Amino acid sequence: MKSDKLIKSKSPRVKAQIDQLSNFKTEIGKPSDFREIFNSNNSPRIIRELYSIIEYCTNDPKEPIFEDQVNSYISCIEELESKDPIEANLIMQMLVTHDLFMKCANRANAKGQNQESLDGYIKGIMKLSRVYTSQLKAYISYKNQGLQKVKVEHIHISEGGQAVFGNIDARKSCNQGGGVKNE
Repeated sequence: MKSDKLIKSKSPRVKAQIDQLSNFKTEIGKPSDFREIFNSNNSPRIIRELYSIIEYCTNDPKEPIFEDQVNSYISCIEELESKDPIEANLIMQMLVTHDLFMKCANRANAKGQNQESLDGYIKGIMKLSRVYTSQLKAYISYKNQGLQKVKVEHIHISEGGQAVFGNIDARKSCNQGGGVKNE
């Protein structure tokens, strides 16, 4: 079950160990593991993506980088098994949007907020929620190559009725050789 996978998350093959002098090195894994996670053989692109994650996880250049947060992002990208760099980018965008949403929600929930600040956080939460929803739709559409699947588990056919069984391609008409595909 998918939810079990999320709860019993395995440790990532690759783990970034941050050197606070703005360098990083891999503690677990090898460069090929990063290529598999980001689904790219383009090393400069992979390094740019890793630095993007690290920069996002750094609140202030003078403050230490949060290794746990960096490794959490890498682990999420690995678990969602992106099939190409575009899908990996969509995953990273969704992670950042979700993270910002949670930060706004936590700040809105803090005690001692004046009404103006609270309104600002609530507007931010609503906007980020819409952005996340549209990112999720784009991700699902891209992952499924724009196709939608409908699974029918139970069907009733009345006496004298007709039914079609099999995979149906609605984009082609029966005259074009499309329609029903029996497998």
